[in-house]
Amino acid sequence: MVGAFMTQISGAKTFTQAMGMENAIIGHGVMRMGDLNSALITGILPSAKVAGLGLLDVGAALDTRPRAPSPPTAPPPACA
Repeated sequence: MVGAFMTQISGAKTFTQAMGMENAIIGHGVMRMGDLNSALITGILPSAKVAGLGLLDVGAALDTRPRAPSPPTAPPPACA
C-alpha cells in the first residue's frame, strides 16, 4: 500500500486512494491481501507506471493469474 502511494502510480495519488484501490482489487477477485502485497513488493509498480499503467491495471492483471491451491485444513475422509 505504501509502495503504491510512494510511486504515485495512477489510482494511488493519496494514501486513502491507494488503500481503497487495493481493497477493491482484493474484494473483486480471489486474491488475498498477503498475495497482493507479495506481488507489489517485487517492484512491479515503478515499471507499470513507466509503461503507462495504473494500480487498477496491475491489480486486474495479478488477479487473473491462477492461484495455488491452499492445503486442506483437515484430511479427507477415509473411504469405506
